[in-house]
Amino acid sequence: MKNYQCLILLLLLFISFLGFGQSNKFDIQVEGGPSRISVYNSRNIYHKPTLNGFTGGVYLNYNINKHQSIKSGISYERKGYMQSLNLITSTGRQVYEDDIYLDYLVVPLLIHAKFGSKLRFFVNGGPYLGYLVNQQFISRDYPQIIETNVTGKKIELGISTGIGCHFPINKLLSFTVEVRNNLTITTIYNGDNLSSNSTNFLFGISHHLK
Repeated sequence: MKNYQCLILLLLLFISFLGFGQSNKFDIQVEGGPSRISVYNSRNIYHKPTLNGFTGGVYLNYNINKHQSIKSGISYERKGYMQSLNLITSTGRQVYEDDIYLDYLVVPLLIHAKFGSKLRFFVNGGPYLGYLVNQQFISRDYPQIIETNVTGKKIELGISTGIGCHFPINKLLSFTVEVRNNLTITTIYNGDNLSSNSTNFLFGISHHLK
């Protein structure tokens, strides 16, 4: 119950920020795109095969000055990995492959640094909080087998870093392109060392509030 309360508090805080966004110090941004997702073992940095994922969300950007800002919001992000199981049966060795998808609500807090005049490049980075909302096991060998339950840790913490570019459309709108990596510093399940990693290819529209 406390996890839900924390999530509601974060949502209310974000909405309250929107209420103050009545000056040109604030931008509202909608962004999303495809991802490459995998997991790694924190002990030996062993990466499991990657899958295709996606992400999308809404953000608020507070411009401290011309070159610096603070960005936060909430997004829905699909993470996961593919696992192979080697089983010995009466007919010999069989390899079974499963796709495991982990869906999170993600709230980052990013420090945003911008360079240039009209065409503006940027880098950003900071921590993020993820809340697990759904988990699916999909068998590649038996496509009809789809199990949905939530057995992983509800909360994950990680570091987000990105690089991209702003393309101005007019005085109020700009188009953004970004490559962002989310690296989890906690583990997905209790009792193991698997952590998630996702590289997101983001396309967004920013509205500069006046």
